Amino acid sequence: MISATDKSPRASGITDDHDDAQRVNHLEEDSLAKLKSMREKVNWKFHSERHALLRQLYPLIKNWKGRLPDLRDIFRPTEIDWLITQDVISYSDAIEPGPLIEFVSSTGYKDKPDYDENGEPLLLRTTPLHHAAASPIQYIVVNELFKIYQRFDANYISWWGSTHFHAACKCGFEDVVEKFLEIGLNPNCREQETGDPPLHLAVARNHKRVAELLLRSGADPNLTDRDGRTALHIFGKTGGDAGFGIFELSDDKYQPISVDTRDNSGKTPLHLALHYGNMKSIEFLLRNGADPNLANDVGFTPLHIICLRKCDDDLMEIFFKVIKDMQQTVEVDARVEEGWTPLYLALLYGHKKVTESLLRNGADPNLANQKGLTSLHIICLLYLDVDFLKLFFKINDDLQQTLHVDAQDKDGHTPLHLALKYNKNQRVIDLLLTRGAHLNLLDQCRMTPLHLISCKNLSVISHYDVPLLSVLEYNSKKKVKWLLKTHADRNSANKNRWTPLHVICIMSNDDDLMKLFFKMTEELKQPVHVDARDNLGRTPLQMAVTNLYPDCVGILLRRGADLSNFVFPTESQFIKEFKFTINELIIALRALKVVERLEKKGYELNLSDALQIMKLFARFESLESSSGLDESWNNVHQRVWPRASAAAERLWSPEAQDDDTAARRLEEHACRMNRRGVPAQPPNGSGYCLLPRDYRV
Repeated sequence: MISATDKSPRASGITDDHDDAQRVNHLEEDSLAKLKSMREKVNWKFHSERHALLRQLYPLIKNWKGRLPDLRDIFRPTEIDWLITQDVISYSDAIEPGPLIEFVSSTGYKDKPDYDENGEPLLLRTTPLHHAAASPIQYIVVNELFKIYQRFDANYISWWGSTHFHAACKCGFEDVVEKFLEIGLNPNCREQETGDPPLHLAVARNHKRVAELLLRSGADPNLTDRDGRTALHIFGKTGGDAGFGIFELSDDKYQPISVDTRDNSGKTPLHLALHYGNMKSIEFLLRNGADPNLANDVGFTPLHIICLRKCDDDLMEIFFKVIKDMQQTVEVDARVEEGWTPLYLALLYGHKKVTESLLRNGADPNLANQKGLTSLHIICLLYLDVDFLKLFFKINDDLQQTLHVDAQDKDGHTPLHLALKYNKNQRVIDLLLTRGAHLNLLDQCRMTPLHLISCKNLSVISHYDVPLLSVLEYNSKKKVKWLLKTHADRNSANKNRWTPLHVICIMSNDDDLMKLFFKMTEELKQPVHVDARDNLGRTPLQMAVTNLYPDCVGILLRRGADLSNFVFPTESQFIKEFKFTINELIIALRALKVVERLEKKGYELNLSDALQIMKLFARFESLESSSGLDESWNNVHQRVWPRASAAAERLWSPEAQDDDTAARRLEEHACRMNRRGVPAQPPNGSGYCLLPRDYRV
């Protein structure tokens, strides 16, 4: 007998084993007791209490110690369903999905169906498996869920019409699908909401073995979903390997398979394969009889669809290669309703590779759409990239294809018109000109490319309607030089019969511009009509005089302007043409210089001419109000005064009835000018002003 005080190793070991066993039992009872206690504290009717329980379960099962429980002793089946469902849909919350499902599965819990009065399972029930199959976490939890919901005679149907069989097809569980089929399940049963047959679900997620199993079991490859799409449509869209068995493994009763079936939008499987760029699907469909020319409901053929993609890749080249291998023909210039060909679309999207492939396979670059736009129009309308245009010309040169570089659209625009109006890339414009684009073709608004080159403001065109005249209006020497070098007509006239010389004399007292004009015409040996008359009979010289442009007057006279028929402008012409914002002194100086240049070439200023100038001065009150005048006024009065003074006296002094009174008033006026520092010469001599007023007679 061993006493209580016996400390032998044997006695001590027995005691330790007993303590360990007690601790294990305590831990087992502790985890299990906690689970039971947690459940007992929950009123399942309250949503908040259920969720509180769920949050408490996760740390408990993570650190579970001891024997696993029989969950039916603690929870009702509906409660277990709810907990598992929350584990599935909580992936978007802070709670990690899956641990609770794994725990339930590890306990050996198996779902049992409810039965009706006839002993048949009640199938209208949404389970966690339905939720999981429609969830992004399906591949994490579905395998464990099929261990819980493992009754194949109970193919539960969710509220949206999906079944456990559909879930197995969607998630790729071949063994589960096979067991459902073995008990006689229809391989063509659809999901009620989407209309998807099981084969669609397997092909969409590229579950090749499941798809093959369904086909061998009698799945119909021609069934359509609610969008009118067959399994081949799904294969075209996804591009996986699961669609390859559709032709070989289908039941004979479904042959031949309709490879060109259209969906509700008129798209064939090939259309979808091309849209998504699935190379395997494209080649497979073409080699199995897909029509390469079939159009969808809006008229887009396979070639159009390739061009509409965002990617500029080798897909078009691969497409043509397969077509050639199959010895098929393709309509490379097929048009949609508005006349758009595949080439137009490739250009619109800026696809260089696709464009080159189309051209080298026979696309016509000169075809026009309903608006008359050709390929060149589209390039010039859209692109700033001259390299694209260079490539386009090079490819057509390689193919010895003649481009209509001056083709005009419905509005009369050539590619050059559009390049100048929208593209505005100088290198593009230069390349078009190098390739022979004409500068003088009129559009419906009677604008030529020269107009567009000439003008910063297109509204000027309607006034001058000749490109060279438009450039002169803006005093652009660079553009004038360019236009003259491109053989613009130096004597061209607009509807008013204004020539370039008329415009220069109207717009600017710029002798450099006029010198450039004459210099260029001499270099190019083209004569200029210096005395051309407009619709009102005016010469450039008369316009220069009217606008008081002395520099232009001098050049015109040196260039042979005819003075024999020159008519000095009237006051009304001065008033109509002249800019009255200019300083009065400048007006007087210009008038003087104009008179000097005319007289130097032999023109004699008569009384009538002088009167016109004096009237102009009167309008500005320049003789009475100007101060701070320089010596130039001396020449004004010495030359103009003697002939104009009498006329001025009559104009300004209506009360003067005779020449003596007029002369005396003019003498007084001359004296006033002298006192202001202007050496005006009175008719009676400069000493006249020194006499006292009473002695002046």
